[in-house]
Amino acid sequence: MKSIVYDALSFTAQGKRKNNEDCIRDGKLKDKSFFIVCDGVGGEAKGEVASRLACDVFERFFHENEMMPVDKDYFNQAIHLIEQRFDTQRVSHPDTAGMATTIALLILDQSKAWSVHAGDSRIYHIRNQEIVFKTHDHSYIAKLLDIGSITPDEARELHAMHVLTQAIQGKEIKPVNISITWLGDMHENDYLFLCTDGVTESVTDERLLQIINNTDTLKEKTERIQHVCLEHSSDNYSGYLIQIKSINEENQ
Repeated sequence: MKSIVYDALSFTAQGKRKNNEDCIRDGKLKDKSFFIVCDGVGGEAKGEVASRLACDVFERFFHENEMMPVDKDYFNQAIHLIEQRFDTQRVSHPDTAGMATTIALLILDQSKAWSVHAGDSRIYHIRNQEIVFKTHDHSYIAKLLDIGSITPDEARELHAMHVLTQAIQGKEIKPVNISITWLGDMHENDYLFLCTDGVTESVTDERLLQIINNTDTLKEKTERIQHVCLEHSSDNYSGYLIQIKSINEENQ
C-alpha cells in the first residue's frame, strides 16, 4: 500500500468584507486526508452558517466512514447528508432560508487524490511547473467565457457580478450537481491548491504559477498568495496550499 507524505498550510481572512463567510477544514485518518474550503453565500441570510455547516457535516461523515471506499458514491452520500442538514436548518431557523455555499473538497486516499466542487471555489493540481488540472467554475461568468462572449480580463472586471449556477442550498431549494474528478496518483513535489473566489479574483493562474514555481519555502509561497489577496481582493479569501513531499510504500 502506498501513502502520501505532504506539508500543508492554510489561511482564511475577512479581507475587505464586514465578516468572514468562508470556512476551511481539514482532517486525517490512517491512509486518508481531506481538505475543504467553502464560501458562504447569503449575507443577511447567514452565509457563514452555510459554509460552517457544510464543513461540519463532511468532517463528521469522514470520521464516521473510515472504512468506506472513496469513490463517487462516497461523495454523493456526503453531499446528500449536507443538503439534508441545510433543509433541517432552514426549518428550525427561518432567518437562514436564503443561505448557500460553494464547496471545494480534496481527498488524499493512499497515493491518489479526488477533487469535488460546486460553485466557484477552486482546486488546482500543479506538476512540473504547469497546471495539469483546474476545476471549472460553476458560474454565469464561466459560461460567458466558455462561449467566447467575454475575455479573461473582462471576467475579472465582472467578478462582483458573479452569479453561481451551482451551490449547496438544500434539496428542497435546488439539489446541487457536484463535479467529481479522480486526479489519480500524486507525484513527489506536486502541489495542490484549494481556494475561494476571493483568492482567484486577484491571483491569476499565471501569478499562481510564478509563486509556486519559485524557490521559496511553502510558508513563503503561502504568504505571497495572502499578500496579493490583501492588496487586491475585495472579498474574504481562504485556501490550502499542499506540497507532496514523497510517496511511500508501506508493508501490509
